[in-house]
Amino acid sequence: MVDGSHASAFALAAQGVTNGNSHDHNGGDGAAIPAGGLADGAVNTTAKLANDIVDDTKVGNRVPQFYRRQGGDPTNWDIPGVNDYTPGAVRMQGGCAQWTGSLASTGIKVVTFPVAFSAKPIVIVSVNGNYQITADMASCTTTTVTLEWRTNGAQQTNVEIFWFAIGTE
Repeated sequence: MVDGSHASAFALAAQGVTNGNSHDHNGGDGAAIPAGGLADGAVNTTAKLANDIVDDTKVGNRVPQFYRRQGGDPTNWDIPGVNDYTPGAVRMQGGCAQWTGSLASTGIKVVTFPVAFSAKPIVIVSVNGNYQITADMASCTTTTVTLEWRTNGAQQTNVEIFWFAIGTE
């Protein structure tokens, strides 16, 4: 039990913590947290963070690590080659495009990326469901991809194509 004189000292110490009182910061020492500071003397400015100090793959379990890439150019991902590169900021986008129209055995669908890439991305394409249809990327820019599909002669009125693009932000 704390007598009256000690209770006042505890309350004053706790007031050193922003919006603190004797009931906040359970187990703390009542010391103020420095403005802009983090625990253990870490810094919170991007310029001061060392490489790999923050693992983005753990942010909400939604950011897979893209560690290495092979190609012929450090920034343009669509140039073939065998050089190894460590990508900087990577953007991944995907979706399902739908072509609908009159009966046809081929078709083209232009997809606009939700957010533009800084250079042409790598695009991977597959067909949803119907295995008599093949699809591929006919052309690509930093803002759009043109998907082309064809069948073995069967006429189609509805084709769904999955696409996945990865490249530099």
